[in-house]
Amino acid sequence: MIDTIISIISNILSIFGITIDAKKALIRPYYRGLYPDRNNIEIKVIETNLSIKEGEIFDHQSRMVSVDSWEDYIQAYVEYDGLAVGGFRAITNMLGNSIQKDVKISNLQYDEFHLSCDIKYKDGWTEKKLAYKCQLR
Repeated sequence: MIDTIISIISNILSIFGITIDAKKALIRPYYRGLYPDRNNIEIKVIETNLSIKEGEIFDHQSRMVSVDSWEDYIQAYVEYDGLAVGGFRAITNMLGNSIQKDVKISNLQYDEFHLSCDIKYKDGWTEKKLAYKCQLR
C-alpha cells in the first residue's frame, strides 16, 4: 500500500520536473530537521521590529531569515553605510530588507545569540530592532 502511495506521489512530482528518492522521501524531511549535515549548520535569525511613537510600542512584526553566519549578520549592522541591507533569505512570507536605506543606527548591542539596536528614519520614525540567532544542529 505505501509503495503505491509513494509511486503516485513520485509520478505527480515528475510532472513538475521534480524527482525524489522514494525510499528516502518518507524519512528525510523529518531526519534533516533533527540531524542536518554537521558540516552545513543552518543559521536562522528571528528579526523583530517594534514600531515606537512617543515612547509607546504601537506595532510589531517578526520574520525569520536564513544567513550564512551570525558574524556576517552582525557585520551588516556594524558596517552599515546608509545603503539598504538585504540579501538574507526570508523564510517567512515577509520579504524586504533587514535594514532600510538612509537610517541612523544607535545603541547597537550584540552577543553570541542576540542583537538589538534603535533605528531612526529621516521622518523621525523610530524602531527597536531585535534579532535572535536560532542555530539548528
